[in-house]
Amino acid sequence: MKTVISASSIIILLLCFACKKTPASVIDPLAIDNYITDVMKFHHIPGVAIGIVKDGALIYEKYLGQASLETKETVNEKTTFQLFSTTKLITTVAVFQLIEEGKIRLEDLIVKHIDDLPVHWQSIKVKHLLTHSSGVPDFVRYGDELSDEELMALLEKDSMLYEAGDRFRYTQTNYWLLTKLIEKVTLMPFEDFVRINQFRGEKKSVYFSSNSLEEKENRATRYFYNNKEEKFLKSTIDNGRRGHSGNGLNLTLREFIKWNDRLDQNELLLPKTKKEMWSAFNFENKKDDFLYGWANYIINQQKSYGFSGGNITGFRKFVDDDLTIVFLSNGSKVAAHDILINDIARMIIPSVYKKKPVLEAEVIKLVLSGNYKDAIKKYRTLKEENKEKPLENLRWNINGIGNSFLYSEEGRKAVEVFSVNESVYPEWWVSSASIAEGYENVKEKDSAVFYYLKAIRNNVTNEWNYNDEMLKKLKELSPSEKR
Repeated sequence: MKTVISASSIIILLLCFACKKTPASVIDPLAIDNYITDVMKFHHIPGVAIGIVKDGALIYEKYLGQASLETKETVNEKTTFQLFSTTKLITTVAVFQLIEEGKIRLEDLIVKHIDDLPVHWQSIKVKHLLTHSSGVPDFVRYGDELSDEELMALLEKDSMLYEAGDRFRYTQTNYWLLTKLIEKVTLMPFEDFVRINQFRGEKKSVYFSSNSLEEKENRATRYFYNNKEEKFLKSTIDNGRRGHSGNGLNLTLREFIKWNDRLDQNELLLPKTKKEMWSAFNFENKKDDFLYGWANYIINQQKSYGFSGGNITGFRKFVDDDLTIVFLSNGSKVAAHDILINDIARMIIPSVYKKKPVLEAEVIKLVLSGNYKDAIKKYRTLKEENKEKPLENLRWNINGIGNSFLYSEEGRKAVEVFSVNESVYPEWWVSSASIAEGYENVKEKDSAVFYYLKAIRNNVTNEWNYNDEMLKKLKELSPSEKR
């Protein structure tokens, strides 16, 4: 796919929100330009809008590619993007605004604010919804056609997934419940409360819609990449109003940057409140790592807070370096949002870029070009440079590339790609399960059995209950053997 870059849509501005001066030498605009256009090319990204804020100043603002592949409309400063789950950051801020006002507390039981909840949800607190530790089942499993009453009736019949506070499990139901809580406390629609209290009432360039096909002026079309047809298709997802607090905010890059400035200037929340919001939640299992509504990322020893959505948008604050990166796009062959943010941070933060670190996009490019030996070499170096946490985004991205080959019925290529993850993260059960699927696809039964067994051993918590699925596959591959 040819990436369209309009000269009129490429804008680099030096705007000072807090009357601070940021030297131009803090970034190399051309290097970032080249990096972004390269990533867009090999990830097949239709259009993007990217903003970088350093020391209170907007030092980089870029609009590239197409908002619509059908009309050829280019991305510009008026283009609105659906944030998808990045919306949850804004909903989280709304909750903490109410905490500041004394209208709710993190320790409040949600039954104090929400009526007619299932009896077995009585122990859930506000903090459990924000941290995805409530244990409530995900309403996504029931689709989008039910009314709120019908959906709640079905959820009431479900058992809790675990005791509230025990572990992290990403569930859209949590943010639907937060919508109910906000509306009960404020006596106003969730959407109005957010726009008035965080976006100064702006409506044209800030609005809620979880319907990807809803036509709005200047709205970027959301695309999914069809691997078999090798082309983008329009998204038809519509989560209705129920999805607004979890994935429905649409806005321009500039409105997002203004929001970030208000957050930095303590207009949205007081410093002590932000500190509480960005503190780690104490999960009972002592394993999971998540803040209050924000994810915790560590890149080359630099901590950052943020979230991403739909595999196409991301927002990240590197608080110790006073750096914020905003990335908005409307599609991608394989998720690139977090990798792009990570790499741009590596190109800007002095303590990182001076060491000339390996970029995650370099590894992806080598994988896509079939240079697996060099990909593994750089991947291992990158892992060594990021010892604090596994390179989750990168390894899932590589796994996604392998899956795309499986979907395209190119099993041998899939095995080679999965082998990259297996070489660098042999302890990750997904690596073993994926390569097992690859070997199963190319009819190499013994290798498939070996890696399925390894995956089961490594998946000690039976994540996603996937061990049951793998045991079924083992029986199919070796029907006469007892396992």
